[in-house]
Amino acid sequence: MKLKALILFLYLATAYTVAFAQEIPLQFAQPKGTPYLESQLINADSNEYNTVLLRIKAEQNGMAQLFWATSYDPQFNQYKTVAFPLKRGIHKYTINVPSQNPNWIGWVRKIILLPNAPIELRSAKVIKGNLFTNIASGWQELFLFEATQLRSVNFIYGPKINGKSVNLYIYCLIIFLSILIVIYQFTKSRNFNLSFKQSGKKIIIVCLFFWMLLDARILIDQAKTVKLDKQTFANKNLEEKRELLTLEGYYGFLKFAESKLPPGSGFNLLHPANYYYMPKANYYLYPIHFDEQADYLLVYDPNQTLNKQASEYRKKGYKLFATHKKGEYILKK
Repeated sequence: MKLKALILFLYLATAYTVAFAQEIPLQFAQPKGTPYLESQLINADSNEYNTVLLRIKAEQNGMAQLFWATSYDPQFNQYKTVAFPLKRGIHKYTINVPSQNPNWIGWVRKIILLPNAPIELRSAKVIKGNLFTNIASGWQELFLFEATQLRSVNFIYGPKINGKSVNLYIYCLIIFLSILIVIYQFTKSRNFNLSFKQSGKKIIIVCLFFWMLLDARILIDQAKTVKLDKQTFANKNLEEKRELLTLEGYYGFLKFAESKLPPGSGFNLLHPANYYYMPKANYYLYPIHFDEQADYLLVYDPNQTLNKQASEYRKKGYKLFATHKKGEYILKK
């Protein structure tokens, strides 16, 4: 009897130890004067502990980001971050980090939680993920809001599940269901060719069904975009809207240049290393147009990093024509 009791005790103790080893509790504190919460120093093997569980009370809907420092890279930066949506009220959040960011590697030392809305962190831990946490994380990621990427051609990447495009899962489901439909039709007709013909319409319906589901999912983001646009642009005139859509201060400089340059004249542009500036200048200054040999040189250098290049133009005979503000001026040959 004593032996059985001892065996039971050892079993329960071992089970408790194993269960405890499956998770690392996280204690967060907010450094004075910062908007983020920082965890205590931990030593988690990223291969073993891949999922962060959070229980958060948020005052409003918003977004939050996780940052982490590792043995390979002890700094917090934009390369080691995962975003997730915050919902108003008390909710649990499951984040399979490496599926969304491959930089969860080495030994994780610290974690930072940066919300864009007031929150109360009720509990936090990093655990060894399993099938259920992976499903929860994927479902949460599926509904992560994605704004349209503003490029020369605007685009969106589309929803993902555990770091992979939702299209991959849809294709697999369509193939699987199509095979089941063909098998079902074959069991009814016992004719292989006939079963293929009868399955065609049903397979098309399956494809349309998933197409509508995916479209409905994307429409959720479009509706959120409309809501944000309304909050941002409502009751603003055209000039104010353009200012909001242009890098800080740049639109004001272009309006200044427009007022100083003769109509239809040409301009050259000296700007920071970003493809963004030239298309905006061409768009807003038209019919004033870009010309490398123009007499007018627009210098947009708010961070004072282009003084050397501007000096080269001065040596070629360009002189100050008009000044908008520090680092923003026009030279004329």
